[in-house]
Formats: sequence, structure tokens, C-alpha cells
Amino acid sequence: MRTFRIPLRALAALTLAVGGALLAPAAHAPLGSKVETDMMQLRQQFNADKGKVRILLVLSPSCPSCRTGARTVETEVFAKVRSTKLAGYIAWGPYLTGDNVTLAQVSSGLVPDPRVHHYFDARRSIGVSLTNVLGTAPLLAWDIYLAYGPDVVWTRKDLTPPKPTVYMNLKRGGTNVYFTGPAFRQRIEELLQQAK
Repeated sequence: MRTFRIPLRALAALTLAVGGALLAPAAHAPLGSKVETDMMQLRQQFNADKGKVRILLVLSPSCPSCRTGARTVETEVFAKVRSTKLAGYIAWGPYLTGDNVTLAQVSSGLVPDPRVHHYFDARRSIGVSLTNVLGTAPLLAWDIYLAYGPDVVWTRKDLTPPKPTVYMNLKRGGTNVYFTGPAFRQRIEELLQQAK
């Protein structure tokens, strides 16, 4: 039996190249979308967009299902619903080991639509507060897809978002509404009827 020795540096470079390729967004998605780290800006932007239907995603930048969900929201919602009465926010956060603002910036390329604002929630404040709002305890609320009607206002002065009009996630069973792109788009289109 023949064995091969691979120098440690070559193995590390190969691992980085393959891992980076797996994490890289689709070739046509731009890299370097602006990712805000001041989470109070999310609250301010949400309220500035009153009158619009607003989508809020809480995702990990390295989680495969989160990345697929983000891309699905881009292709099934933002690419197909061209309304100026639609806005989006993605609160990327460190829900998995290794998640950081750099990965969030890379993952932001999955949803390049200019109507979407990207944030990195280093303290997971949005996920923690939504755990209470949505009643998901003891599970932390992330990998979730929320939508708000045009009249909803973020009244609390902290980082606790209001209760969503639409709540979907990727967990099956119970009272959860399972996220699919077409189902989410249908709910968004229904809410847009109220924004006219």
C-alpha cells in the first residue's frame, strides 16, 4: 500500500481554499455589501420604513440552511416582488462557532438587493429578544423568517423587535409555519396589498 505525505502548509492551504469555496456566495452576487454593527440602526431603519412591508431574517453567516434561506428570500421574494413598498433587514449573528462580521459580509452577497440592509449582531440581541417575543424558549430564535405589515412600529427603545405579522422557520412540527420561498412570497404579496 502506497502512502502520500502532504506538507502541513499545503494541507492548510487546500482546506482554506475548499472551505472558502463552500462559504463563498454565488458567483454573480457581489462581495463586500455594507454590514452595519450598530444594532440600534436596525431599529431606526425599521421605523423609517414604516408604510412598507418589512422582512427581518435572523441568520448565522456559516449555517448552510441559513445561507440557503437567505438566497431563497433573494430569488423568491426580492427578485420577483419589485415593489418599492418592500424593505428587508438581515441580522447576521454568531449562532455557530466561527461566525463573525467577515463571514456576515461575505454572506451578505447572497442577498444583494438594494432594499435589504445587513447587520452583524455580535451579542445576538435580536435572537435573544425574539426568543421571548415568539415564545421559542428554551431554543434561541435564529434561522427565522419574519415579516411585518406596513403599520407596525418598533416602539420599544431597546433591541426587542415587535411581534411579527408573519413568522416562519425551518423547524417542522408544533405550531411552526415551515419556511418555503413560495409560501413566504405569498404572505409578502398579501401584506403588500395593505401598503398601497
